[in-house]
Amino acid sequence: MMGVSGVRVYGILYRVFASSDTLPLQDLASYMNPFHNMAKYRELQRATERPFIPFFPIIKKDLTFLYEGNETMVGGLVNFDKLRRLSHQIRDNKSFCQHPIMVSRPTNQPFFSPNTL
Repeated sequence: MMGVSGVRVYGILYRVFASSDTLPLQDLASYMNPFHNMAKYRELQRATERPFIPFFPIIKKDLTFLYEGNETMVGGLVNFDKLRRLSHQIRDNKSFCQHPIMVSRPTNQPFFSPNTL
């Protein structure tokens, strides 16, 4: 029953805000849609220049799927394909950390303003 009250509050808040305020939320929700294994998010990830801060649960899901979904030993032999795929996935994720992130903000504006919240 606790989840139902949260849905009610979300519905009330959704009606209170103007549609222009909910557009960024709808855009973000479209990227986090699990349809076709987060296809829209993965497309954005490939198209965006580095640095890019990835969504960690997706990285964790991919690594868990590769590790748990494939046998380590196949017929008494080491499954090098599994290890190769894991290393490729880790290398791709590591590329996000290779570029410095330059964070700056204008000195004449507050860090948070009522318009951005």
